Amino acid sequence: MVSPNIYEGTATELAPFLARNPNQRFRLIELVPENEEATSKPIHADASAPAIDAENAAAIALLRAWREEDATDDPEEIRKAEQELEEFKRNINANREVTGERRVYP
Repeated sequence: MVSPNIYEGTATELAPFLARNPNQRFRLIELVPENEEATSKPIHADASAPAIDAENAAAIALLRAWREEDATDDPEEIRKAEQELEEFKRNINANREVTGERRVYP
């Protein structure tokens, strides 16, 4: 007997139900036939990664280099960076409050 909260079927069979409930959250449980072993892999593991062209690869390499250049373990620099981030958040929130918009940072 299937529980009223469990919906079984193929992706094609379940698609119309899911489309009618776009704001509801669901948990996907893959049923494995008895003669097969269950694997514990993320859903996105089957998706092939998009190819990175030369231009994007160069941009990624540059961003990684900048991140490595800026990396520090100096407590004073870390404290200063955190302080600057908090000031940035306060300023963004203050500007949004003046215009009547919701706060971005809690």
